[in-house]
Amino acid sequence: MSSQEEKGMYRSRPTPRDPSVLTDLGAKCDLSRPACRQCRGAGSRCDGYRGEESVIFRDQTAETLGKVAVFSNANLPNGNQGVLVGLKLPQQAKVHHSQDTASHYPWFRLEVTPEDQVLPFFFHHYVLPESGRAPTHPDCHGIIYKRATEPGYLANLINAVGLAGLAYLRNAPTLINSARKSFSHALRDICAALMDPSEASSDQMLVAVMLLALYETVAYNSDGGLSPWSRHVDGAMALLQLRGAGQLRNRIGRSIFHSLRSEILINCLQRRLPVPTVLIDFMAEAHSNETEQEAPAARLADIVVSLCASLSAAEEDITDEEILSSHVSRLLSIDADLKDWAQTLPTEYGYNTRTKPSDLDEAGVFMGRYDIYSSV
Repeated sequence: MSSQEEKGMYRSRPTPRDPSVLTDLGAKCDLSRPACRQCRGAGSRCDGYRGEESVIFRDQTAETLGKVAVFSNANLPNGNQGVLVGLKLPQQAKVHHSQDTASHYPWFRLEVTPEDQVLPFFFHHYVLPESGRAPTHPDCHGIIYKRATEPGYLANLINAVGLAGLAYLRNAPTLINSARKSFSHALRDICAALMDPSEASSDQMLVAVMLLALYETVAYNSDGGLSPWSRHVDGAMALLQLRGAGQLRNRIGRSIFHSLRSEILINCLQRRLPVPTVLIDFMAEAHSNETEQEAPAARLADIVVSLCASLSAAEEDITDEEILSSHVSRLLSIDADLKDWAQTLPTEYGYNTRTKPSDLDEAGVFMGRYDIYSSV
């Protein structure tokens, strides 16, 4: 066999430039299907002659979208309209808006069910990622994330909080019904789990009870007022006592305590009640283990304890002018403590005030200003 014949045997497939001619050999392809005779003779794989139309790129976006469910107000149940996928584009990319955006970018119309949005929605709005979290933010992310997709009361609570948030965001009453079902299932499982002492004192249980309070905040019911939320906070306080001071000696337990401390202090402020002695004792114990980053929030908590005590006492003796004068003096002293606390904050607590949304076209700005915190 000549070198030219040998070369033709292994280079017999057509090239896209001129598929009917083997330009490097000067030999014509016989255009046989499914394979040419040269490849068959050499025992090589050949896909046959490729026509010009087979190497043309086509835009098949519309055809692909036709095979999946697309967004339509006509075929969605009431309350689920407006559930869309938002694509984040690079900052340097420029998007030219037009009235027929949907026709140019049909993937914007892809539907994502609320159930599939619950977990991302929950973590985006209620849990900061471990990387870049604020110095005083509770380190509950790992505990929640590891159990978020496993069957159990914590997963049901996350689902309930996420659905409730989506219900108000999308104005979808059907979602709040689903949230209540998940919440009921979680309550039933929590009641059963509390019968086990080891489960009752676990990190997971304390986080779950805090999520009960969060659910009552998100899915606020005007008929019940703050009573359900207050009951959950009181329940978390009972679990705090059950866990003992040992929880403050490790980072996770101390971080959960910090979050619960905030809930209890808010509860006392809103109800104008003195802070329970049990929490004050735990706060004093936590001082011996706190880090430099935890110190500013701990000092603020101590000031709030004094404020709650002053507000509670003032309501009891509001008719006595002399005692009322002493209360005013005490409140002024607390105000001075707050100013001093603000002056000693680390730089990462700083913020910038903007008077109008320079980088957002349609941002809702309260009272013509908003603050930007770089640490959050």
